[in-house]
Amino acid sequence: MPQMALKRIRLAYIAAAWLTFAFVIFRAFFVRQEGLSDYLFATALAVFVTMACVADAAVLGRPIAFEVRFPFAMTWPAALPIYLLRSRGWWGLAVLAAILGAVIGTAISCAIIGVAAELLM
Repeated sequence: MPQMALKRIRLAYIAAAWLTFAFVIFRAFFVRQEGLSDYLFATALAVFVTMACVADAAVLGRPIAFEVRFPFAMTWPAALPIYLLRSRGWWGLAVLAAILGAVIGTAISCAIIGVAAELLM
C-alpha cells in the first residue's frame, strides 16, 4: 500500500477518535446521566485509537502484529504513551503533549457548549 494511502488512513482514524471523544464529552455535559451508549462510545474510542496506532506503525514501516491489537485496545490509555515513546523516541513526548492539549481543549470547549445549550433550553 502506498505511504500516502497509509497516512490518509491514519488521519481518518485520528479524526474519528477525536470526534468520538468530542461527542462523548458533549453528551456527558448535556445529558448528565449514564446510558448504554457510553459503553459503545468507549469501545469505539479504544478501537479508533488502536487502529490509528496500527496505521501509524505501518507508515513508519514497523507494522504491529495482529495479536497485539486486542490487548492494545483494552489498555489503550497506558499503551498509547508507551507506543509513542517506542516508535518516536523522545519526540513521542511532544506528540503526547499535543494529544493531551487537544483532548483538554476539546473537553473544555464541549463542556462550555453543553452548559450553554442547557442554559438555552
